[in-house]
Amino acid sequence: MGASDTLRERVSFLRDSLHESRANTDRMVSILGSFDHRLSALEAAMRPAQVRTFAIRMAHGNIDKTLKSADVILEYFERTREVAHVFFTFFVLEMHFLFSLPTSSFHF
Repeated sequence: MGASDTLRERVSFLRDSLHESRANTDRMVSILGSFDHRLSALEAAMRPAQVRTFAIRMAHGNIDKTLKSADVILEYFERTREVAHVFFTFFVLEMHFLFSLPTSSFHF
């Protein structure tokens, strides 16, 4: 009868272990379900912030592109101003030269 008692003890231990394992599994499923629910709620709460962040990033990119274009345009204006200054200086010198000549120098 000793072997039969040992077998019964093993079977009882295996049943208890199985019940304990099932209880642990049920608790873990409950914990994971709760975690999943909270994670979904967090994602839903974060969505508006993500949308706003994306819009701000797009605006920032557009502003950067606009500023780069404005720099190019301002550089054109600066070059035009420099060239206009050269032409104006040349024009003033030419006028000074023309008006400083004696009238007999003009041939029509």
